[in-house]
Amino acid sequence: AYMMDLGRCSVQDLLATGFHTKAAAEAAQRDMSSALQHFHAAGLGHMDVKPANWLVTNKFTGSHGESQLELKLIDAGGAGRLGQDKVTSFTADYAHPLHRGELPSGFNKPDSFLKIMFCVHAFFDWYGLRKAIYVLSSFDSERKEQTYRGAFQKAAAALDSDRNFFMDAVRENGWVLFYACKAIQNDKDVVTEAVRQTGFALACASEALRGDREVVTEAVRQRGFALEYACAKFRGDKQVVIEAVCQNGLALDLASDELKADEEVVAKAVRQNGRALRYACVKFMGDKDFIMNLVYLNGFALELACNTLQADKEVVTEAVRQNGTALEYASEELKGDREVVMEAA
Repeated sequence: AYMMDLGRCSVQDLLATGFHTKAAAEAAQRDMSSALQHFHAAGLGHMDVKPANWLVTNKFTGSHGESQLELKLIDAGGAGRLGQDKVTSFTADYAHPLHRGELPSGFNKPDSFLKIMFCVHAFFDWYGLRKAIYVLSSFDSERKEQTYRGAFQKAAAALDSDRNFFMDAVRENGWVLFYACKAIQNDKDVVTEAVRQTGFALACASEALRGDREVVTEAVRQRGFALEYACAKFRGDKQVVIEAVCQNGLALDLASDELKADEEVVAKAVRQNGRALRYACVKFMGDKDFIMNLVYLNGFALELACNTLQADKEVVTEAVRQNGTALEYASEELKGDREVVMEAA
């Protein structure tokens, strides 16, 4: 038997020498996973999970004894609050492309993508850990230089096709789906989880799944404007569009002309956002009965009514009764009407 004092060294030092990398991988799976769970439970992300930050704290017994390393996660200088703080530091070799700030191309990215991309997320920690474990596990001490050079590329490719890893990852950050292999982007279960986290992840799904009604419904239910990334046929699908406008009334802009003229669809859109009326068929703007129903649901619908109805005391009274600030869209005459003003107060 033999005993080596490895205290005060890091796992990166083991990689440099080529010794005990398999044991380090096993220890990382156990100790680093536990450390990250504690970090994330406290609402924090480490953001620089790499072998250089894994301290070996005990002695390694080999040969005839049970071989085991004990590791501690150190250097939390780049840590931040999950989902709130911006990413301030990372090590490129172990960072996910999203973590490094590499913008995907191929689709129009909404602002939510940029906010998520530069934010601290647990996914980045797990990605760094899994990538490092892969490198340690596949390291060949006899071909150290060659192995080390190609390990990161192979690790990234392995992770990008790891279904279980992506299933967990998209539950936290649906945009991660963009970096998965095509097989995972065409995996209905993974894509469904991704769009439940952010409907806009539908943009990363395969063409087949962007044409899947169940997936699209989940996406627009989470983000109405995800309808933009769905197959064109869904812009004329009444139930899908209703799901979209109930989440964000302004998604009416993406509906087919036929549905923009559908009273039920328009009413649901306006109920969610009064200003959605601007995307409805013009026939509604001068329809007093319909506008009366809309301002009852959302006073702001008065903004898009025709001038005649903005000067109609009955319509304006109903609008300001629902939302006093809708008085802004009334005619000048009614803005000075005592009864209307009293209703708005």
